[in-house]
Amino acid sequence: MKSDCPYCGTKLSRRLIPSVPAPGERKFLPSQAIQVCPVCHGKLATHVHASEMLLGCLFGVPFVWLMDSRAVLQPVVFLCLSAGLLIIGMVVGLVFHFKYWRHAQRYKPYVPSNAPTRH
Repeated sequence: MKSDCPYCGTKLSRRLIPSVPAPGERKFLPSQAIQVCPVCHGKLATHVHASEMLLGCLFGVPFVWLMDSRAVLQPVVFLCLSAGLLIIGMVVGLVFHFKYWRHAQRYKPYVPSNAPTRH
């Protein structure tokens, strides 16, 4: 995914993204915080691609089933199934990364949840 700042275009891929307390929150250990660009201090929101969530759910359910049925499976079968599921997940994740997520933007401008929306 592209991890550029939507305000100034700074590459944020290998940088620590600081956060500031949300309006009305306490300064020390706030309940809600907003990520900001370390260069221009523009407020950022993380943009998650829809297929990212779908793929996580698609491979999360078999892993939960596998952990639940661990007691009834033989150890060799359990290891083979978990290794196979892990390898398939990594391959599908790489295909999705290079096919769909490569040009998707990771960060978007922050919009407060109580802001009026346009229809």
